[in-house]
Amino acid sequence: MQETNLELFPMAEPMVDIVPGRKLAAKAAALYAAPHDHFETRAVEELRLGFDGIAGDFHAGATRRSGGREPWYPRGTEMRNERQLSLVAAEELAIVAHDADG
Repeated sequence: MQETNLELFPMAEPMVDIVPGRKLAAKAAALYAAPHDHFETRAVEELRLGFDGIAGDFHAGATRRSGGREPWYPRGTEMRNERQLSLVAAEELAIVAHDADG
């Protein structure tokens, strides 16, 4: 007889169902990167991606310094860089722009 999680740990929450990830097809309308010495992004022909983000990009790296968005750390504290790449949908940007115009 196979034991379940609840039999081994009576106070544990029931196991959640594991659902396989979906595969989505998409096309990049544009690619942008911020050169290592500039914060402002520029259009580029291609991106080389790695675990640290976009190679040569201003935001690349496994760690970064904390700022105003992390009030729980003193400014300048080295922390994990959790956002090396941002993907946005052109359709959603159009909706945001439309709504911003009022």
